[in-house]
Amino acid sequence: MKKLFLPLILLGALASTIFVSSCQKIIADPYAYNVDYDSLAPEVSISVPIMNAVYSYGADVAVVGTVTDKESLKNDILDPGYRAGQLKTLSIQVENLTANNTLLLNKNPDVDGLDGVAFNEKFSIVAGTDTTKCRLIIIATDAGGQTDRDTVSFIYR
Repeated sequence: MKKLFLPLILLGALASTIFVSSCQKIIADPYAYNVDYDSLAPEVSISVPIMNAVYSYGADVAVVGTVTDKESLKNDILDPGYRAGQLKTLSIQVENLTANNTLLLNKNPDVDGLDGVAFNEKFSIVAGTDTTKCRLIIIATDAGGQTDRDTVSFIYR
């Protein structure tokens, strides 16, 4: 009887260990980005230049702003807010509308995987004789394929 008791105890312990380990749920990081849940487009915000600003030829024009991306609402009563998203691309362009949309500035900073970024660029038109109409276009796309854009028009005299 003693010989049979020890193997039964060991077999029971082994079976319990296998059962418990197979029932453990693998919990993924609840705050990790998941493209399947990305329901919000990025948000582009241009601080400078302001709409219809006027610059003198030779003056630098600062291009300043931010792009942020949120994945979705957390859906958590104890910790409300948004989950961080992931940006994929960012395009910063200034077009000369007076000269057939010639690009005066064309930047595509690497933002892949970031949830937000600040941009700070500058350019200038050195000389001109008449009014030059310009347009700043910022386009951001997130990993879920959603896009936001903001545009500001300004002139050089």
